[in-house]
Amino acid sequence: MNFFSKLIFYATQDYLIAVVCRFGRIRRVEEFSSNEAGIVRFEAFIKQFPNTNAYLLVDVVEEDYRQEILPHVTGRDRRSLLARKLDQLYHKLSFRTAVFLNQDKENQRRDRFLFSAINQSEHIDAWLEVIGKHQAPLAGVYLLPMLTEFLLKKAQFSGPKILLCECLNSGFRQSYLEEGKLLVSRLSPYPIGTSIQQNNISHDFYLSEIERSRFYLVSQRLIKPTDQLLLIMNSVCVDAEILISDNMDARTFPLEHFQKSLRLDVSDLKSNPELLYLHSFARRGAKNLGNLAPKGLLKNYYLNQIRRYANSATFAVCLAAIFLSLIFLVEEQARQQ
Repeated sequence: MNFFSKLIFYATQDYLIAVVCRFGRIRRVEEFSSNEAGIVRFEAFIKQFPNTNAYLLVDVVEEDYRQEILPHVTGRDRRSLLARKLDQLYHKLSFRTAVFLNQDKENQRRDRFLFSAINQSEHIDAWLEVIGKHQAPLAGVYLLPMLTEFLLKKAQFSGPKILLCECLNSGFRQSYLEEGKLLVSRLSPYPIGTSIQQNNISHDFYLSEIERSRFYLVSQRLIKPTDQLLLIMNSVCVDAEILISDNMDARTFPLEHFQKSLRLDVSDLKSNPELLYLHSFARRGAKNLGNLAPKGLLKNYYLNQIRRYANSATFAVCLAAIFLSLIFLVEEQARQQ
């Protein structure tokens, strides 16, 4: 059992990246394809880390986000209220959660929550089956965009309405944040035959997807047609200023900014920009990210925590016994003198 290690998995439609973290730093990275050979390799990998807590980040198209305003209640009443709302919104879905945003500005007796879910879990089912088979302590399942708030703060970007655009290997992801809070995100697959590795994605693709996102935000009344949006693009994509249109300001999200703080090589980030999320999760942890996993999947994690607490208590008792023995030994020697 390793108290200072954890496993972070990043799952897309086509592959899974597994990283081993110790003391908040990534020490090892492995990639597994979503096929039979990849599953076999992943099984061999996970056998090497018994009783090591694991976390799964999911980056897929099949995701849903909804903002809801609910009465301000706390404790058991809040948990019951959120459970009923989750059943109402995502009755047939297993992976779902709710995250508190803030109190409603117009009425402080109401709270704003972000409800989110994975609409189809087939892309992660095979990985979860291996994790469950070997009783790996899975601590949670999280949507990748929930980390965008942390990344923007780290990069010192702020604004009332931000559209963060990122070129990842899984696709072109756009996340809308209002006053620093994520409200919605969408992943668009690249055109067939194109990828960031080949650097052959046209400007028209980015322009059309950004326009689609803006139209969606207007249709959902998250913004008005005349609202000013701050467009932020990571430096893997084209220069953000090339893509701006009316009512848009643009800045580039420099991956170089994280080179020193996360001890990452810029070339690694540009070829695998999702590593930024994995390193950020390793440093930040899972608090307030919204755990999508049903309780049944977390059974081994809870058992592992009990084992850890028991081992820690045993160690503390042994340490105290040694300390007391030394005190008695010193006192006995003093009396003899």
